[in-house]
Amino acid sequence: MVATTPQPTVKTSTEETLLSPRFYTTDFDAIANMDISDQEEELKAMITEMQTDYNRYHFVRDEEFNKVQ
Repeated sequence: MVATTPQPTVKTSTEETLLSPRFYTTDFDAIANMDISDQEEELKAMITEMQTDYNRYHFVRDEEFNKVQ
C-alpha cells in the first residue's frame, strides 16, 4: 500500500468592488414585528449585566486612554 501526499488546494479569491459588496441587509420591518416576549427575562438579565460592567475598574484608564476617545 502506497501512501499518497494530498495535493494542496488553491482557493481563488472573490473580487469585491463597490458595485458588488459582500454584506447582509437587515429587514427592519420584519424585526420590528417580531415577538420576543418569550426572551424578555433573559434580555433584562443581559442588560443588567452590561450596566453592571464588571470590568469597570479592571483596566487602567489614564490620560492616554482618555486621548483615544
